[in-house]
Amino acid sequence: MIMTIDVMKSVELTRREQIIAVAARIFKDNGYAGASMRTIADAVGIEASSLYNHIHSKQDILATICFNIGNDYVQGLDSLLSAPLSCHHKIEQIIHLHIDLASKYKDNMQVFEEEWKHLKGKELKEFRSMRAYYEHQLSNFFKESIEQGVLYHYNPEIIVFYFLSSLKWLNYYFKENKEQNIEMVKANLVQILSKGLFRETY
Repeated sequence: MIMTIDVMKSVELTRREQIIAVAARIFKDNGYAGASMRTIADAVGIEASSLYNHIHSKQDILATICFNIGNDYVQGLDSLLSAPLSCHHKIEQIIHLHIDLASKYKDNMQVFEEEWKHLKGKELKEFRSMRAYYEHQLSNFFKESIEQGVLYHYNPEIIVFYFLSSLKWLNYYFKENKEQNIEMVKANLVQILSKGLFRETY
């Protein structure tokens, strides 16, 4: 059954953005492999052939979703790590970054999290490199904080895996809880995630 999506009424979105927003919801519900260009066109309300005036392919849509979000993560992290903030405030702001992006992207975030594996060729390689870079930057930050005596002496890679897995549920949370108080979520997660990392003197 074709879903009814009222995205086309939004004057803020370009036609390409409208198509990507509709496709993201279809990818989320049916999976990338279960979506077709005709299904996307029907949901948008145009002929399938008209889609190609705005996008190159289904891969183009998936890559746009994945790299838009991925770039926001990387740019946000790099900006925070270079800022003149204490370790404690950097961790707090990194948690806020994940919450803000999960809240901003909603349906797209689930596609980013689950469907990226359908990227192909150069785009798949670049996406994997982007993820590896993000994890490497986090690992170096935790390593430096440990060496400075701010954090407990845990393995930095284990901290990264724990940290990211503890935030992963956010990618599904906001699409079901659209009215959730974001500031409350931030305050709770900062307390929960940072409590076991900092030495008592901090």
